[in-house]
Amino acid sequence: MDTNLKQFDSATLKMLRNDLDSALKVVADKYGIGVKAGNATYSPENATFKVELAVKNEGGMAVTKEATEYKRMANFMGLKAEWLNQEFLFRGEKYLVVGLKPKSYKFPVLAKRYDGKVFKIPVNAVRKGFGLPYDPAYSADSNRF
Repeated sequence: MDTNLKQFDSATLKMLRNDLDSALKVVADKYGIGVKAGNATYSPENATFKVELAVKNEGGMAVTKEATEYKRMANFMGLKAEWLNQEFLFRGEKYLVVGLKPKSYKFPVLAKRYDGKVFKIPVNAVRKGFGLPYDPAYSADSNRF
């Protein structure tokens, strides 16, 4: 089988991502860090993958840039820093706070569901999940900035 690629397309990138993930896991294991291949852009002649590296905390979890942003911005956003990596209820299901995307104005909190899928959730939904009341200052309709 000829493995020399003649051009890039979405099917080829999916195949390459599997191989890249395997190769990156070797690097991650060797250095005890988290390594993740992110989004890819391509033309028929070239492709670019974004690669994110992160050190691991005491619990062995990679410290993502979103987790760092959560710790840095939690108080400003009406959240508590200690909620990072804590469970809360949202729409009858348990979620784990995993990070913050402050530029995502309406849905800045990143929360991981039991199946590993990450969702963007409004600040007031997280506050409610931790037993705090609704606060219009942290509504997407407010003029915080």
